Amino acid sequence: MRTWSAGAAGARGTAPKREYQGYLRGAGKATESSACCDRAMSVADSLFNLAAVYAEKEEWEKVVDCYQQVYDIESKIFGQDHTQVKETLEALNKAKQNLE
Repeated sequence: MRTWSAGAAGARGTAPKREYQGYLRGAGKATESSACCDRAMSVADSLFNLAAVYAEKEEWEKVVDCYQQVYDIESKIFGQDHTQVKETLEALNKAKQNLE
């Protein structure tokens, strides 16, 4: 399962969250946007984990839908070149292959 907390199984750690919060501080928007980032990433993490459950059941359309939503959220927060976004895109593409 993927979460923000360091050390969780499959977690990507807290680095992306810290990077984004650092960006917000530099832009003078840390307080208002940090809570929004936390909520958005919590949703993305839940969707990522839900995709894993659907994958076990081989419900590939639902897997693709979940990963697509995660990708949309993460790419808006981190940009498309971020490692976490690239990992999600890779998972999305693998899921799409199972639809064929």
